[in-house]
Amino acid sequence: MTANILIVDGAPSSSQDLLVANGGRRHGPNYGAALASQAHQSVGGVEVFVLAAADGANLPQGMALSDFDGIAWTGSPLNAYHETDAVSRQVEFARTAF
Repeated sequence: MTANILIVDGAPSSSQDLLVANGGRRHGPNYGAALASQAHQSVGGVEVFVLAAADGANLPQGMALSDFDGIAWTGSPLNAYHETDAVSRQVEFARTAF
């Protein structure tokens, strides 16, 4: 059985550009690779879908939260106490998800 995991990338792409320019990887794909490397053999693998929530992305039409076995949220330079669009979108998504 494959585990389907939604990875919510909480860091705006603009903040990850410097990371990539210096040889790093974007948070979502990096987190997905880490999860896949740690999956127990009885799971049969991990499929991930990365949602760029800080950039305003939504689940594609036809995809629902119930399609996933779990949700992982990446780190971010954003602060929950700052009322920006990027933060507000993620707070609303978290309310829906949890």
